[in-house]
Amino acid sequence: MAGLSQDIDRMLVSAVDTMQRLEQDVRQLHGSALKQLRRQVQELREQASAASLRKKEATLQPSLPVILVPASAEAGDDRPIANNNNKHFFTMLKEPAVAIRVNDTMLHVHQHILEGIPFFAALLSGDWSDAAAPAVELPCSAEEFALLLQRLYTGQVLGSPELPVSGCAAALRLSAAAAMLLIDEKLPELQNMVRGSILTHRDADMAVAAAAALPPTVAAACAALHGAPSDELPPQRLQEMILSATTKPAQASVSAVLAARHGRLDLDQVAEAAQRLMSQAIIRWQRPRCAWAVVLARDHLDCARALAVFKCVPQVEKHSRGCRDSFQAVAASLRKAFAEHLLRCAGSGMAAEALGFVVGQATSQPQVSSHRIKFHAGMENCMITVAGSHLLLFDCSEGSATLAKVLLAAPGERQAIAAVLTRLPPATLAQTLSKEVMAVLGIHGEQLVQALAADASAAKKWASPGRLAAVPLAQRRLVCAGLFPILDDLSAEASAIVVATLR
Repeated sequence: MAGLSQDIDRMLVSAVDTMQRLEQDVRQLHGSALKQLRRQVQELREQASAASLRKKEATLQPSLPVILVPASAEAGDDRPIANNNNKHFFTMLKEPAVAIRVNDTMLHVHQHILEGIPFFAALLSGDWSDAAAPAVELPCSAEEFALLLQRLYTGQVLGSPELPVSGCAAALRLSAAAAMLLIDEKLPELQNMVRGSILTHRDADMAVAAAAALPPTVAAACAALHGAPSDELPPQRLQEMILSATTKPAQASVSAVLAARHGRLDLDQVAEAAQRLMSQAIIRWQRPRCAWAVVLARDHLDCARALAVFKCVPQVEKHSRGCRDSFQAVAASLRKAFAEHLLRCAGSGMAAEALGFVVGQATSQPQVSSHRIKFHAGMENCMITVAGSHLLLFDCSEGSATLAKVLLAAPGERQAIAAVLTRLPPATLAQTLSKEVMAVLGIHGEQLVQALAADASAAKKWASPGRLAAVPLAQRRLVCAGLFPILDDLSAEASAIVVATLR
């Protein structure tokens, strides 16, 4: 048994050795075969590449014509290749390029081009420390400076499709750089380039602000484009624009145009158009045109010209046969607009004049006329009485409040305003002179109190305890003297104040 066990062990050892030798032989064969395969693949690739190259050469070779060079050309003939420009460009290409620094960018430009730019020509020809490497800080970018160089190289016009300029700011920077480099006279297109780039009011303002750095012709063009309204909006067109605006959107657009040209308008033409609108509204009973005239007077005219517009409002008409005054439909809005105008005039020293116009209308002598109208079955006479003012606003508490505000805003005109108010009838004064108005008038209200005291009925209507207490003692005595004969008609409180004042 021992011998059998040893035989088995020897057989196992022999089998293991055999397996190891076989495994080693297989690895060697695999490596050898892999190397051979790789060599074959490489050979195939090289063969395919060579075949492809031969095919390309065979395809291209027939399309390349053989050009026979004349002997004179081979000997160095100097005749132009195509024309003088090409020869000039060819000669320039043979010159050395000079390195220049523009802002923070290094560019290489042919010396011939730089010599055509006076700024660089002076650097290159003089004994300057930076002549070997010229540098300049320009108001444009290096990319924009390249447009100037391309213009000098090719002759193509700046702003053309070949050399487009992106916007007004870039056009201004290029023009400023051209002026700095002293080449603006070589670029006659600068003026049209800048004008064509100005598309908005912001562009125009920017151009005017940059005028000091621009070439003179460009600066003048910018100023003319931005600020000369006379040749672009003549008086006739200005009035036509105002009068033809019949809708609110159109009127808003016209108003925006007028506001944008503030300070550059012929205000007399605007005022004339507004007066025509107000007059047409009277004849045709057109409320929108009347409102448009008020907007023009309020937003675009000074106080004197605005007052001329309100002076086109007619007096009140009363018809005996029931025909209504055509202006009654807009009377309320006109009174409100005139109240705003009075407050505006108070700040410019014209409150007394504006108020005097309305008081003059209200106190003028009535004018009577007649016309024939169709009434019921036949034609009859209609008597027309013209008297009073549509703009008079002192017959209500709101009017008195407005007058008090005007007096507060115009301390220097209080005496003149009081003198204007004395022209009103005493009955109207009784409605107008509220305690707030009398308190603001102070000593300037004496002549108004005298007018009230002369009319017992008006004085009685006016004499409330609050109003009596608001006037100075001397004025209170004047009105109380006029009230004493009708003391029994006063309230107990008002009577007590009259007695106390006259005691």
